[in-house]
Amino acid sequence: MRPRTRTAAALIAEIAIPTGMVPVSVNDTGTFFNVLPNQAHEFFIIRNARGLSGIRIIDIYGRTSMRLSPSHESEIVVPTANLEPGVFFLVSEGDGMTVKKLVIW
Repeated sequence: MRPRTRTAAALIAEIAIPTGMVPVSVNDTGTFFNVLPNQAHEFFIIRNARGLSGIRIIDIYGRTSMRLSPSHESEIVVPTANLEPGVFFLVSEGDGMTVKKLVIW
């Protein structure tokens, strides 16, 4: 007897999303900024940060790990000492939204 196969849609429907997770969406009207190096170890740099009211650093589970207020600086150096290794999302706050992925090792 051949094993029963399931479609991709059926498999996706079975995935449970844990409660408390915050979905991340991207708005194309957001402010552009760069993150480097990506993958980071001791620090990373956010460039073109001027004009942002804030940047949230969110872990893979949707929890805010850090919040930055760039004020009038165009470049911010962020130490990673308080962040565990893993995947993070940097989300701009203000008019629109831009999301960048960052890997810390």
